[in-house]
Amino acid sequence: MDFLTEDEFEILTDRDESQSLKEEIYLDNLGGEVTSYFIFF
Repeated sequence: MDFLTEDEFEILTDRDESQSLKEEIYLDNLGGEVTSYFIFF
């Protein structure tokens, strides 16, 4: 699993940031984890 950069963490914790930007960060950081899960099972 990738780790968030400090900038990404700031965006995720900022209530004023757009939801789509937060979703993009989640997908970037969790995408590999989800993919490896489905390949494994």
